[in-house]
Formats: sequence, C-alpha cells, structure tokens
Amino acid sequence: MNFEFINELRVLLQTNNIFMFLITGGKTLALALLTFKFLDGIIGQIGDENPKLNTLPKYIAYAFFIVSSDWIVDIIEGAFSMVDLQMGNTSSDLYTELNTAMEEQWNSTMAGCITWYDYLGAALSSVLFVITFVVAQLLMVLCKIADLSITTGYLLVRVFLIQFMKMVFPLIIALSTLDITKDLLGRWIKKYIGLFVLGIAYIGILHFTSLMQTALISQFRQANGDGLFTGVELNAFTFGMIVTIIVVFTVKVKLFQSVTSYVSNLFS
Repeated sequence: MNFEFINELRVLLQTNNIFMFLITGGKTLALALLTFKFLDGIIGQIGDENPKLNTLPKYIAYAFFIVSSDWIVDIIEGAFSMVDLQMGNTSSDLYTELNTAMEEQWNSTMAGCITWYDYLGAALSSVLFVITFVVAQLLMVLCKIADLSITTGYLLVRVFLIQFMKMVFPLIIALSTLDITKDLLGRWIKKYIGLFVLGIAYIGILHFTSLMQTALISQFRQANGDGLFTGVELNAFTFGMIVTIIVVFTVKVKLFQSVTSYVSNLFS
C-alpha cells in the first residue's frame, strides 16, 4: 500500500468550496479587525493639533498581505510539494514481505530433503511449524490493520493541520498588529514550517521501519547444511517472524508518537 491518496486529498481540500468559503470569511474578518485597529488609532488622535497618519502605509501593507494570504501559502506549499509527492511514492509493505521471506526459507530448507527419511522428518516436524506459522499469520493481519490505521491517521491529521493553518493565516496577520498578540505571526511561521518537517520525518519513519524489518528477519534465516530436515530451521524462522512483527509494530508506533511530539515542541 502506498500513500498517494494523501496528495490527492490535499488537492481536493485546496479546491473544496467549504475550505475556500472559510478562507474568504477569514480574510473578511481579518480586514475588519485591521480596519478597526486603524480607526481606533485615528480616533485616539482626535483633538491633537497635528494628527499623524504615518501608520497608513503599514496598514495598507497588512491589508495587501491579508488579501493575498492564500496565494502566499500556495507558493510555500508549491516549494514543499516534493514532500507530499514523496509521501505518495512511499509504500508500506511491512509484514507482507515476511511471507516472501518465509517462502524463500521454505525452499532453502526443503532443498536439503533427498531421501524418504528426510521427507518423513519433514512430516513429523511440521506440526510445530504449522502452529507457529498460523500464529504469525494471525498476528501479522492484526498488526497490519493497526499499523495502517495509525500511520494513515498521523498522515491525515498533518494534511488537515496544513489546510487549517492556511485558513487562519489572514487572521494571524491581522491579530499580529495588536500589541497583545504581536508574536502570533512568528509562531504561525514556525508551526507551518514544522508541519512540512513533520512530513519529512514521517517518510523517514516509513523507510526506517522497512529496513529494520529486513535486518531483523535476516537474523533468523538458517541454512540446512547437513541435508537432514529436522524442522529447526523453519520453526526458528516462524518464531523470528513473530518477534519481528511485534518489534516493528511497537517501534513504529513509538517513533510516530515521539517524532510528532519532538517536532511540535521544536517549532512551537
């Protein structure tokens, strides 16, 4: 399974009427706040002999950025579009690759069976192998479902947050003109960049866990060098499958939690 639908969802959200309506409403509210702020400054100078209008260019600049806020964000998204494209090209083949490795181990082990004694030993020792293999398959299905659900959840939350940050951007610009919230724009920029860094981190997690699975399962491959089938090779391999599934799943979940928390705090 790949995550190409993540990028497709992002495109749909950009063209969705509901989000466009909210962005337009955010611009209107931001311009209203900016107008009130400017008028409050003018009213405060009533009675002064020499009222100052030197703040007018600043408010005009703020108004320009509010009106063009969605265009500015689109430019930023275009610059980081490779993150979402790479996300779409990243697949999650955890656990399912273990079946291929199991088939290779089976063929390697059975290649040592020559006489009828070997095949008799294979039949007698296959009972434990079948039990452990069934347990591994059931565990694989459960972890695969949980893994895809958790991974997809993290990726979709990030996509929604990016669109939400785009929606509130006009308000952030307007509120940054107030003394009490003047640091909002800087915090918004850090948060927005952090979401793209988070996407890069998620891609790294997907690749890391895939390589970790390959490295772990290789530790349980055994060669049947004496030509006698005892079932030890396959039993050890299926036990290794169970260990690999559990380790990969728990590490992946922990990585998503830790990286999300770390990046969020780093760009807070």
